[in-house]
Amino acid sequence: MKSKKVILFIVEGPSDESALNAIFSKIFDQNKVYFYIVHSDITVRNGVTPQTIISEVNELVKIHMSKYGLRKKDMLKVVHIMDTDGAYVPDTAVKEDLKISKPFYKSCEINTNNPQNIINRNKQKRANMNKLSLKPKINGIPYLAIYMSCNLDHVLFNKVNIRDSDKQKESINFAKKYKNDTNAFLSFIKESDFSVQGTRKETWEYIKINLNSLNRYTNLNILFE
Repeated sequence: MKSKKVILFIVEGPSDESALNAIFSKIFDQNKVYFYIVHSDITVRNGVTPQTIISEVNELVKIHMSKYGLRKKDMLKVVHIMDTDGAYVPDTAVKEDLKISKPFYKSCEINTNNPQNIINRNKQKRANMNKLSLKPKINGIPYLAIYMSCNLDHVLFNKVNIRDSDKQKESINFAKKYKNDTNAFLSFIKESDFSVQGTRKETWEYIKINLNSLNRYTNLNILFE
């Protein structure tokens, strides 16, 4: 019997895994599905640049492989799911609002009490995402960069600025809805108006246009094509 290969999904938080793990495990039932929860956005970590982002992601993969005793021949693919967080919007779309404590995302702008901080974050984030977006392999393992815009909650639940306390609840409800109906999930991801069509390159070019990285879009559909 042919041994199962491993598909490793790198995600930012535990709610991402809760929403997708059960569904992906059924869709890719001929392979093993692992989730690596980074608990942060690696593209905006202090000191991470386009010159170091590939090695940073590679280190995550190596840590996970070591933890489970995996070898390179065991790996089928690494899928890196990233929130855009409006990183590609022009600086003029970042607006000051001193009454709020954390960034508030709208379809046309980002409100923040520190505009320059968000402008600097966006610059770093988009440079690192650009470096990862079309990377075909990480340390010889096939690699696919996927975006959720402006974040995973936006794409899956159609909710923006969701409270942390509500994320897990929404994720569990989403998993319950689709884990026994993967065809409905695939239709949702591949055929919705937020599903960006085209090649990998074309979908990444699309999210960079105007305010697209603030609006509800994803190229997750290319994973299933």
